Amino acid sequence: MTKKRYFASLEEVVHSAEEVGKEIEKMLEHLSTAQLNWKPNSDEWSVGQCIDHIIKVNSPYFPIVKNILAGKYQKNFLQSIPFLPGFWGNLIINAVKPETAAKVKARPNFVPTESSITADIVKTFQQHQNQLLSLMKKSSSLPLESIIVTSPVAGFVTYDLYDAYSIITAHEQRHFQQAKRVIDRSEFPK
Repeated sequence: MTKKRYFASLEEVVHSAEEVGKEIEKMLEHLSTAQLNWKPNSDEWSVGQCIDHIIKVNSPYFPIVKNILAGKYQKNFLQSIPFLPGFWGNLIINAVKPETAAKVKARPNFVPTESSITADIVKTFQQHQNQLLSLMKKSSSLPLESIIVTSPVAGFVTYDLYDAYSIITAHEQRHFQQAKRVIDRSEFPK
């Protein structure tokens, strides 16, 4: 039986990542440093923190995919346990997809910076997104469903590379929507 995927194909994942990347760039291009750093309250993130978080969460995937592309990636014991990757993949996607209302607390090493986010976050995000898309496209000929990776967020969690790309993209969509809600607040500095 074929697993039902959040994105129907890798092409859909890549297209969605391209689209959310463009939307984030468009959202950021006219924001001042004060707007990037404005927070509705101490418990919520600023637009800049949302983008910083995306970069922090996605970046650890890059060396994993580079090793896979170079033929240097080796499975560990956890990645060899059947059914776990499918279970974890579905669980994580359902937790991070934009339509999930429940908040997920960021792990300490993925919490965005508390200091002021500078305007160069726009360029950093563009470079980051270009690298992500390049890696996705370079790996498109690989059997993504049979390449099992370990989550950089939790070392006991495994899923296939297809799910990793889906998690990354859904997570970006979720935080794009979160940043938009900050901008849409009536108190947001104009």
